[in-house]
Amino acid sequence: MEKLLVLCGPPGCGKTTLIEKFLQLHQDFIFVDIFQFVKKYKDENGDLGLNGSLLAHQDMYNFLGSVDKNIILELGTNRAELNFGNVARLSGKYKISVFFCRLDKEICIKRVLARQAADKTRNYPSLDYLAEKFKRGYPEKHTEIAQQLNLSFRQLDMSLPDKDLLDILENILS
Repeated sequence: MEKLLVLCGPPGCGKTTLIEKFLQLHQDFIFVDIFQFVKKYKDENGDLGLNGSLLAHQDMYNFLGSVDKNIILELGTNRAELNFGNVARLSGKYKISVFFCRLDKEICIKRVLARQAADKTRNYPSLDYLAEKFKRGYPEKHTEIAQQLNLSFRQLDMSLPDKDLLDILENILS
């Protein structure tokens, strides 16, 4: 059975960085991120809208259902019910491990703002949007949904050194 590792967390917590380091060690995994599917549905102003978001998620989960490879999936904190309901539906195809990535919100916000200052070509969330995002009850709501769906999950303290984080992921694979 193939493996599906799901890293869920807010912007700036270090999901992508950890995934990049993990992929250097595990070339048998492919990286999937919802933003790969969102691009197709954005309008000329870069807006996605509710319908575009739902279609992008549908495309992503159809893709995950059709792939016969180990996958590491990056999820943000939006659409918890939709995401984890679809992840749970893949349990017949994959051995699933969910990681709720946690890091102090002030550190996350500083990281996003630093990225924004360094890269003007990408559209980053506003400070107001980030502040609102951190009020959404992450990861409490997410862990509750994962429990209801019988998904195996762990909290991942993203302030740990990279080696420790990679060791945690390695232990799940063995």
